[in-house]
Amino acid sequence: MIFFVRTAFGLILQSTYNQMYGTDFSTDKFKDYFADVSKRMRDHNDQTPTDNIDILIVVNMFLTGFDSKRLSTLYVDKNLQWHGLIQAFSRTNRVEGKQKPFGNIIAYRNIKNKTDEAVALFSDGDSSGFLAPDYDELKDEFTDKIGQLLAVTPDVQSVDDLYNRGDDALYEFVMAFRAVLRVYNRIRVYDDFEWVQYEPEFSDQLMEAFRGKYFTAYQTIYQRKTQERVSILDDVDFDISLLETDTINVDYIVNLISGIDLMSSTERKQDIQKIEHLLDNATNDQLKSKVELLEQFLNEVLPTLDTDDDIGMSLSNFMAESQRAAIKGFSQEHHLSEDFVNEQISDYNFYGKTKDKEIIDKLSANGLGFREKRQAKREIKDFVSTIDRKYSLS
Repeated sequence: MIFFVRTAFGLILQSTYNQMYGTDFSTDKFKDYFADVSKRMRDHNDQTPTDNIDILIVVNMFLTGFDSKRLSTLYVDKNLQWHGLIQAFSRTNRVEGKQKPFGNIIAYRNIKNKTDEAVALFSDGDSSGFLAPDYDELKDEFTDKIGQLLAVTPDVQSVDDLYNRGDDALYEFVMAFRAVLRVYNRIRVYDDFEWVQYEPEFSDQLMEAFRGKYFTAYQTIYQRKTQERVSILDDVDFDISLLETDTINVDYIVNLISGIDLMSSTERKQDIQKIEHLLDNATNDQLKSKVELLEQFLNEVLPTLDTDDDIGMSLSNFMAESQRAAIKGFSQEHHLSEDFVNEQISDYNFYGKTKDKEIIDKLSANGLGFREKRQAKREIKDFVSTIDRKYSLS
């Protein structure tokens, strides 16, 4: 029987696992295979989906000593109890920033009494910090925070008006929406959660729109800090990791643009509207810097493409040409050669900084005074440090 099981497992290992992941394990290398499975579970990465293990079925394995922050749900079909139950459940409680505040346990056996007994024993009678709150409790809290937000900003457009009313008014919005985000990141993982429960007062679309305004406020305050301006918002913890609940980044948007249907005008229009909506509410810093260029490509270049054109290549060419035009315009405005500006960009990309002496010498040769040189030097450094980030698709 043991020989049969070992042989069957070896055949499965060879025909499935090794082919899927390009490995060469056998039953004689079980420890290596086990270590590889552990590593793939631990290092699960959305950017390398073909290397991941998304669901792992185990029997008496990985229940103790295994640690993976990405592990969020444990499906139980075993009569666990006492420390074994706590250890198994604890495989899911490794937090991962604000995106994963707790783990989920789905039990196919009636182990509630055993769970209550184990929790009571190992939590010293106080389970408040051991188990996540039930959905109704969080729902009431979420509804309350939404109400507080809408009292400050009844709609998305009203956020823009706060900039004219001073930092105290903007501070109220930041505090109110941060509170909404903190509850949302806890409640969104519940099976009971549906946006329809909060409509029409609040919706997924409103959440995304407010998210974009929140990130814009964060960027505005961050830029102000370099201008030596004191504000009530300077010491606010925007907790920006709260925004990172989805992978709406540059790669994601580029893939959407590359997949636009050029054959159907109706499909193309719908695809563009979807992408523009995501761009309008972008919170990823890299993506935010490219929004204007990507929208320009969608509105000006895409309509000129033939049905058999390569959209991805056209986008790359557009970004490269836009970068060359930006360098040319900047060079002319500051009376510098394009070669000099390109050299500074190369130096910055390689060394992580500009060669200040070369810049000062060049500006002096152009006849600039002390104040003019200081201002021009600052503008050159700002341009050089952001040019690649703005125009690169990587």
